[in-house]
Amino acid sequence: MRTLLLILLLAGASAAPLAAADPLDLSVTPLFLNTAVDPNVMVTVDDSSSMNWGFMPDATLINCFQRRPQMYASNRNLIYFNPNYEYLPPLYGDGTPYPQANFFAARDDGFDPGSPVVNLQTQYRFTLRKSTNPYVASTFVDHQSGATSLSNCDNTWQFPTNSPSAFYCRLIPGEPANQDASYQCQGVPSDERQNFANWYSYYRLRGYSLRTAVTHAFARLDGNIRIGWQALNNFPIVATTKVRRFEANVRQQFHAFVASAQFNGSTPAVTAAIRAGKFFSRSGLNAFSPYYDSNLGMELTCRQNYHLMLSDGYYNDPTWPSGADAAGAILGPLTLPDGKTYDPGDPAASIVGNEQPRQFKCGALLNTLCSPSYSDIAFHYWAHDLRPDLDDDVAKLLTDRKIGVVGPGGALPANPFDNAEVYFNPANDPANWQHLVQFYIAFGIAGTLPQTNEVLTALRKGTTPWPSPVQDTQSALDDAWHGTLVSRGQLFATDNVKQLSDALVDALSTVVRRRGTASPISVSTGILNSDSLSYQTVFDSSDWSGSLLARSIDGQFSSGPVTWDAGCLLTGGECEITGQGNLPTPDWDQDRQIITSSNIVGTGTAFRWNSLSAAQKALLNTDPGSGLDDQLGAKRVAWIRGDRSNEQSQDGPLRDRRSLLGAVVHSGAIYVGAPAAGYDHDWPAFSPEQQAEEQGQGYAKFAETHQERKATLYVGANDGMLHAFDARTGEERFAYIPWAAYPNLAELTEPGAAFVPFVDAAPVIRDAFVGGQWRSLLVGALRRGGQGIFALDVTSPEITEANAAGLVLWEFNQEQDADLGYTYGQPFITRLAHGKWVVLLPAAYNSDDSEIPPVGSGNGVLFVLDASSGALIRKFDLGSQGAGLTSPIAADLDGNDITDYAYAGDLAGHLWRFDFQSEQTVQWSVALFFDPDTPGARPITAQPRLLRDATTGRPRVLVGTGKYLEPEDRTAEIPIQAFYGLLDQGPLPITEDQLRRRSVLDQGNLRKLGDLQGDGTRGWMIEFDSGSAKGERVIATAAVRSVGDTVIFPTLIPRSNDPCKSGTESVLMFVHAANGGPPSASFASFDSNGDGVVNGSDNPQIVGRRIDDLIAGIASVMPAGGGIGAILVPGNDGPQAIIIPEHDWRRRAWRELP
Repeated sequence: MRTLLLILLLAGASAAPLAAADPLDLSVTPLFLNTAVDPNVMVTVDDSSSMNWGFMPDATLINCFQRRPQMYASNRNLIYFNPNYEYLPPLYGDGTPYPQANFFAARDDGFDPGSPVVNLQTQYRFTLRKSTNPYVASTFVDHQSGATSLSNCDNTWQFPTNSPSAFYCRLIPGEPANQDASYQCQGVPSDERQNFANWYSYYRLRGYSLRTAVTHAFARLDGNIRIGWQALNNFPIVATTKVRRFEANVRQQFHAFVASAQFNGSTPAVTAAIRAGKFFSRSGLNAFSPYYDSNLGMELTCRQNYHLMLSDGYYNDPTWPSGADAAGAILGPLTLPDGKTYDPGDPAASIVGNEQPRQFKCGALLNTLCSPSYSDIAFHYWAHDLRPDLDDDVAKLLTDRKIGVVGPGGALPANPFDNAEVYFNPANDPANWQHLVQFYIAFGIAGTLPQTNEVLTALRKGTTPWPSPVQDTQSALDDAWHGTLVSRGQLFATDNVKQLSDALVDALSTVVRRRGTASPISVSTGILNSDSLSYQTVFDSSDWSGSLLARSIDGQFSSGPVTWDAGCLLTGGECEITGQGNLPTPDWDQDRQIITSSNIVGTGTAFRWNSLSAAQKALLNTDPGSGLDDQLGAKRVAWIRGDRSNEQSQDGPLRDRRSLLGAVVHSGAIYVGAPAAGYDHDWPAFSPEQQAEEQGQGYAKFAETHQERKATLYVGANDGMLHAFDARTGEERFAYIPWAAYPNLAELTEPGAAFVPFVDAAPVIRDAFVGGQWRSLLVGALRRGGQGIFALDVTSPEITEANAAGLVLWEFNQEQDADLGYTYGQPFITRLAHGKWVVLLPAAYNSDDSEIPPVGSGNGVLFVLDASSGALIRKFDLGSQGAGLTSPIAADLDGNDITDYAYAGDLAGHLWRFDFQSEQTVQWSVALFFDPDTPGARPITAQPRLLRDATTGRPRVLVGTGKYLEPEDRTAEIPIQAFYGLLDQGPLPITEDQLRRRSVLDQGNLRKLGDLQGDGTRGWMIEFDSGSAKGERVIATAAVRSVGDTVIFPTLIPRSNDPCKSGTESVLMFVHAANGGPPSASFASFDSNGDGVVNGSDNPQIVGRRIDDLIAGIASVMPAGGGIGAILVPGNDGPQAIIIPEHDWRRRAWRELP
């Protein structure tokens, strides 16, 4: 029999209102990884004399092309006007466009407002080579005289149209391109004059095209990149050169540099590369160090360095600069900073050192005959630690794990970079030391080797050697390609203005993508135990792939090897984690059951192109970069379903993937077997549940009917889906894509896409009486992935696309109520006194973000939704003082399976109590339950837990404080946080001076508590004031243990304020719910003496143990029949068990009080 509690209706006091806060800077990527530090980019612009040429490539000038129609056709002279291109004016530093050129008064140099103007209708002249005085008679005809040509071949220029008006020529379709008769020339028609004028003023010379392309490409960059610049000849790097955030004045200064570039001189690209390498070797606690961060006052050890070379010629350094001591670097051998050895004889390293013999052998470093090649310089500044005094924290890059191309196949080691083929694969970058990556954009020149995948594979295998580098020849561009690959960058060989512009965007996009890439690391984000298996969710931050691992757990709580990985089973092929090979690949079109909602309120349908609404198709047809319609929507749907044929490796437009399962970051897995809620049969008279009971369709019948229900794991992943996996085999049963995920869904397919959150929260599942029957209801949220929740009927997990309409119950999104915000708070399914099952949904964060319409109030809100339909029953608006309401917990005080109170915290540190005891919804009320001394100093983001106080029989609310949502939360410099045990008895609100206090006393990896201080009667608080655990806080929900009234919770300790230092630590704590002290005065909770058992030899005063990892939540092992249990925490080789005695755990259920 359950004990009934006397209910007192308590009047609530109100807190002073807080000023409305700005929206939170919610972190997209997990905070426990390295923060994305702004990278450094040194831009080198070619200012050689060839940039003043109006033809491309160089060979265009052969055989007097300037007097032949071919010179004026864009298929032969690649820089000449192409009527199929739209020539946009360049952009100023603030992103506004230059004026449109005037056909009748076009500037000779559109970047110079003082340059001469030309009437293109009557004074047009082709610019073969621009000089300081381009109008001398020896070079061009004087149009005023009416002459149309000169006789000397080198200087002849003539009008194929016999008119001094602007013109262009076109190749007649089907005719040979090398014959003059194959071209038809015409004057510029009136509807093309604007485009031609823009070409003339902003594009007609190589240098003009480069200027314009640079302004457009860099206009796309935000301020999260640091830029420095130099020119090959006239503006070198000097002592005062800096790299600075690309914003405000820096944008304007960079634009001025590009717009005013003067083109004269040679192409000393090797010298410029050496200057860049030396620049990134600088040190100092000032702005002249490329690693220095003025806000933090330190040099950042994970800052990435890039050199972007823009050139139209082969390098031809007249002399080698001092410090050119990298000559012959690729000839090796060399011990690299991480201890690995580079040996040019190693077949895996053929891409680096397999080069034809050079003209001059490199001996002593000061040998004047020893000329360093571009690849020497590039490899030198990659292979040597540019700052050996700094920690090696630069993010590694792992994009290609394939082996067997240049060496033996087989399984990869735990660290893929321990395999030489992976290590020297130019698609990867294993360097975590400070180094320089080279990007080279070549404009209108070609090497002897085509830049194809086939040639690259031959270079990696060593079947094709690199040509011996000779400056001012085609081999110089081969050598530039060589240099970009050995430094883990890329060469872009471009032949026209469009390719140049695209290459600039691609290169800068690559830098931005790498900025957002964390070092390759497998991160455990949650452990779940059921029966004899543990399930662990893991993600790999190098490619944001996910895994769901199953391991056996034996009687000693030891983890066995991985039995299966759901990510591998979903993908097929080789499985690195299990060592399995040739796993069958599911048929993406026929085997997978993927469901979605075709509208905002939740109508189930198959996730197939022809089943989607017009709005969904429009979103999927939108290119994420440009925002334009690219008609790739159908291919994106197939890609998301698992089609690999349109990935880049198959010459398609969509992103390559290693795994079809996306990163599982904040979700964790939820296990659902047979129904086991154990509801009593004494529902209120005439209630729907009681009527069903009388008709033989009560909960017991429901549980009996589904007692053989197949166990299923539900997990949200950042591939756009909630997945349902067979808990026994790991095979996918079905997946669901919520409506709220569609605005960002196309980004999943974008090549090189950074991490994008989607279904990033764990679902809540509970048996409820909805739609006139007992069903198993799943409610899922998206966290940072979107502003909405969804409800599914998972009574039977064997869902197919054919019965999709029966799976989806409803969705509730920002469009239905603008106050919803990002759904970080966990919904709560429960029964209320008015006779219906409901979902308690907290409005979490940033509903007032003006960039995400519709814009809400930003207030704290609790929505009460009908569980069967999603309809709004009641909305509690707490105002700005309750902003950031967290997950509620419900209490059944009188044992009738109906919620009486619910409790929830907020970002200000308040706790709120919602009173649902009335059968009338208008009588429901809310009161401030706890009012902190300093609102905002101790935010609450975790869900509270409840235990019935053994003395008073009243609820005791148990919750910790702390926030880990924004990048600034990584710091340890925060107010001291706390854990509360608050007794709900007496007037409200409770205040801190009514609580007794404890401090923490750390002893190495173990923790004790100080004695209670003060004489408060409303509860206790533990303050995390240990000097060895600065910044300690609580962000995870606690677990409660009925034996001994014990509350168990993990804390989080950031390791450093430095954004380059990843990871966190945790302290696992056991305290008594009544007083916050040790759970027992006689029996220990931890193995304090390290002998592997918990017994009388251990110290019962130890209440905590430090864990060298993040504990995302409490996972317990519960053997039947009682006895010793364990808590599973992350470990290097799978879950590790912390043994505890008397394991009688309370289920994680809605009902916190008996």
